[in-house]
Amino acid sequence: MFHLIKVLMKNLNKKIFVIIMIAFSQRVIVHAQNLVPNPSFEDTISCPDGLNEVNRATGWSSFGNTPDYLNACSQVMNVPYTSGGYQNAFDGNAFCGVYTYYSGATGALDYREYIGAQLTSSLNIGQKYFITFELNKPNDLECATNNFGALFSTVQYTETNPVPINTTPKIIETQIITDTLNWVTISGSFIADSNYNFVILGNFYSDSNTSKILYNGQMDCIAYYFIDMVCVSRDSLICNTLVQIPKVTFIDKINIFPNPVNNSLYIEYNYCIKKPIECYIFDSLGRLVSKTLHFSDKETIDVSKYLPGIYIFHFVTDNKILNKKLIVKI
Repeated sequence: MFHLIKVLMKNLNKKIFVIIMIAFSQRVIVHAQNLVPNPSFEDTISCPDGLNEVNRATGWSSFGNTPDYLNACSQVMNVPYTSGGYQNAFDGNAFCGVYTYYSGATGALDYREYIGAQLTSSLNIGQKYFITFELNKPNDLECATNNFGALFSTVQYTETNPVPINTTPKIIETQIITDTLNWVTISGSFIADSNYNFVILGNFYSDSNTSKILYNGQMDCIAYYFIDMVCVSRDSLICNTLVQIPKVTFIDKINIFPNPVNNSLYIEYNYCIKKPIECYIFDSLGRLVSKTLHFSDKETIDVSKYLPGIYIFHFVTDNKILNKKLIVKI
């Protein structure tokens, strides 16, 4: 009898261990995600057809003055043919734009624009969080500034009730961003000291506390920056996965079909595969759904268990990347 009890207890302990491990793994999956909704602004309420329409990017809005939304679907606020010059999105086909400095006859002292979004869950006090986002300076505005940062708040600011100037952000880039060709990754980490539930991006410092570079003999500083791929996570690997993939595209070399899809997705590689292709699949919240290696020129992925919505595919090989958007329907 004693031996039987030991066997039963041993089996019971194994079951308890398995249950604990499953619960732990589920907890990791829940928390190891990008807390920023629509991180690369791909999901749209409607295409922008003018300035000051950041609210047409699902989950985003103005947290101060009149930030802009640019998308390839637009005739006016187009990507990559923007009013500031030719610029591909870092990811997908969309990004946002904000003024970080605006001096001159039509400018106001300390004029700033901010975009903000409510996080998918509030931050936990005492927890370390990582943040990354991408910046690019348009060609046609001949002033560059520093102090672009990320602020976290429990307050939802608006166009007419903007973030107070000289509010200290959690992450700040003190270097002046001058690159008009490449996207520049801004990254950092912090320990949450409040249950913040909003992330806000822009220059939070006054004119007198902002450094600038004027080009071509300009007297006034009008600085404007594009923003793409925003990530906030307690797992640094989640954000690093989004920014460390090389950004040389091979757009015409891969087809995914049908799109929309509700069952089997077919991937066709229109060139000779010399190395395995990594395929990352992210949902609309920026969560990594799947990572697979492909070795042949045709692959099939079963998406029948995916929830309906928008998914972003990142194909990576030979220091090249392709981003594709997929719609999964019921």
